Amino acid sequence: MNRFCSKMSEYLGHEPNVQVFSIQPGEANLQASTLKVIDVRFTARGLSSYVTSSVLDGLIMQHRSELEDIIGAKIVSGGNDMCKFTKCDYGCHTVHNADESGYLVSANQTVILGINAWSNDSCKCPIFEPPPSCRAGICRNGGVCHNTYPTGFFCECRDNSLKGFRCQGTTRSFNGAGYAWFKPIPACTSLNITLQFMTSELNGLLLYNGPFGNNISASHLDYFDYLAIRLNGGKIEAEYAFNGINKNILQVPSTSELNDGKWHSVSFTQIGKKVELVLDNYGLDDVYPAPVNSSFRVFATTVDDDERLNMNTPLQYFNGCIRDLIVNGEKYDLGVPDLTDEENTSPGCSMNAAVCGIDNSYCRHGECVADASSSLPKCICDPGYSGVQCDLEVEWVEFGPGAFIEYDVAVFLQKIRSDIDVLVYPGQRGTGTLGYGKDTNKYVGTYLNNYSPGGVFDCGENSLNSSLNLQMDQLKMNNNYSYWVQFTRNPARATLTVDGTYYLSEQLDPVKRPFEIQIKELLLGARSSNGATDFQGCIGTFRWEHQNLPLLQNASLPQDTTQNSDIIYVQRSEGIVCSPPFICVDFWKGPFCTCPVNLMPVLGQDGTVLRCGEVVAYSKLGISNNAIIIIMVFLGLLLLMALLMIVYSRRQTPPFAPVRPVELNRDNIRPYDIEGGGEADNDQYDINGLRKPVMPLENGGLGGYPAKVCPTQRAAPDDNISAQIKNLEADPDATAPYDELHIYGDEGDDRSIVSLESLESAGYPAGKIDELNIGEWGEPFKELAKIYGKKE
Repeated sequence: MNRFCSKMSEYLGHEPNVQVFSIQPGEANLQASTLKVIDVRFTARGLSSYVTSSVLDGLIMQHRSELEDIIGAKIVSGGNDMCKFTKCDYGCHTVHNADESGYLVSANQTVILGINAWSNDSCKCPIFEPPPSCRAGICRNGGVCHNTYPTGFFCECRDNSLKGFRCQGTTRSFNGAGYAWFKPIPACTSLNITLQFMTSELNGLLLYNGPFGNNISASHLDYFDYLAIRLNGGKIEAEYAFNGINKNILQVPSTSELNDGKWHSVSFTQIGKKVELVLDNYGLDDVYPAPVNSSFRVFATTVDDDERLNMNTPLQYFNGCIRDLIVNGEKYDLGVPDLTDEENTSPGCSMNAAVCGIDNSYCRHGECVADASSSLPKCICDPGYSGVQCDLEVEWVEFGPGAFIEYDVAVFLQKIRSDIDVLVYPGQRGTGTLGYGKDTNKYVGTYLNNYSPGGVFDCGENSLNSSLNLQMDQLKMNNNYSYWVQFTRNPARATLTVDGTYYLSEQLDPVKRPFEIQIKELLLGARSSNGATDFQGCIGTFRWEHQNLPLLQNASLPQDTTQNSDIIYVQRSEGIVCSPPFICVDFWKGPFCTCPVNLMPVLGQDGTVLRCGEVVAYSKLGISNNAIIIIMVFLGLLLLMALLMIVYSRRQTPPFAPVRPVELNRDNIRPYDIEGGGEADNDQYDINGLRKPVMPLENGGLGGYPAKVCPTQRAAPDDNISAQIKNLEADPDATAPYDELHIYGDEGDDRSIVSLESLESAGYPAGKIDELNIGEWGEPFKELAKIYGKKE
């Protein structure tokens, strides 16, 4: 088992966790014999989810010979498909069961206790049936499920690029070397496969469902059923084998090659032994009665005795673009296959990226379906949006009693095909006509009958084959939610869908059934201008042949007029309160509470939101890894520049040398040994020399009258000296026995500092001191007069 698990991990890549959970003996009933086998069941979990059983079974059969050599045993089959040799005649699918009793296997020194599991066949076609409420996995790719009470559900897609109603990816491109595996086509006696493709190659495999390798040996014969839809020389053809005995090929002899870079649709239908291949839903030039085989349709009856496609093996390979793969009403998720070659295939269509923009950016709320050969984009809007780029929210219109809208049909509408889309609130009645087109006794339209949607047409031949009525009785609409009702018809098939999830279809016979209806009257809300079977409710969107028709009188549409009665234009109120951090979103289905775009919703077991979890990773914000690397590099450079500036500023010499506190002593007196040293003391200044008390204003200050201005008289030198002495005596600091010399206003050099060592700095010439009569200056200069007395 270890060697087997290791090899399976190698095939899967990404180092998945392969675990065997059940080993028990069993029997394999083959066509030629019954063999004793060992039933081994295992799982493989990848990085985020489990690998599907179809991928594991396909890998086993693809590498069967290599695995047999490694484990030293014969592999009878990959997967336990009970429908290979079933007796069911109307469809089959395998049901796997398990219980908690366990199963013990003892071999020599090895004892294994595994889960008791078994399988059986169920005689029922495994078609998708929408559940009555949310359940786990119903919304794909991280979508959030919301219940519509009392019954029903809808999906909130957190990724706008997922256009499926259950959050499926609708389009995928291949470069010629890639592949994508999906779950197998069900084994049913009735099979309907539709898809659209676009390519520039003459040859290529569009779809394959069948086995890998050859499982035929001498001991038993195995089924070799398969189905392949491909392009061969620019023509569409289907090759198939039911019961694996005879090969059948159907080719539509189209008049033009299909590698023209345009979207083409192909439909493969099998009911019992009758097989039909239709291209582009018939052309515009076909008339009734149609031939059995035409340039758009080919019909055949298989010679096999088994009407089921018994093999359940994966799909693989295609070169080009594929969109809207629908099998028995279920749309496959082309965005996230079960297994794919990521280097050679990717979601979306690369062939029209130049027109639609990268990641379908041109259509804001819709899907771009432009051809590669076209220079103009084309959008199919999501419900609730309109406009060329699907950027306009629809305005709801309420229809009262007798209200309707009639359109002037002055343009050509197709006679053999009809596409009717209506976004509708059922209202309190839940009954009435929606979109309706007619020509005398011929008509086609959609309606509601007791809250059940329906589609109807009548080609006016007064026979059972001329009319068809599809009513979805299993669906009962709620009057407090809106619904997207779509009805399509062509000569080969009529289909009714609701919300892209509920599906009802019926095959038509263009040879026996008429299909031409020339629309001359087009109405919304009634069957005639007298208001017959009128509708009372709200309508948000009305499309005919994918063209949005106006609901407002001031809307502009070429060659179109509007008539109405008792029509009210309304805006939907939110009517809902969400507790933080939940926010209210006005969705086309109705308002609901959900997490903001920057918070990841945490889902419960039924797929509904429980709470808002961690912040969404940066990739959800649209920032690539390369952008983050560039941002981090620039932030690192900015931080490095800041550090360099700090280091550089610290290494620079300041413009002024710092002064220590001890150097703030401003005394002017210095002990000089040489006479005249005072001239060198010119850099320091004593602030005390500026200190002076605030003197009171003379004459009372504010007397109310200005002081008398007298002519200025020059004061005598003795008066100046007396004034200086007076100021000095009034200085409170002068009374202290400070050992310093105050600066006086001496005549002469005002920059020199007067010191006891040199009075010549005052500007007096040597030998002239005695002429100043110092002895007459008064008592304060007595000592000075003794020193500088008159020379004898």
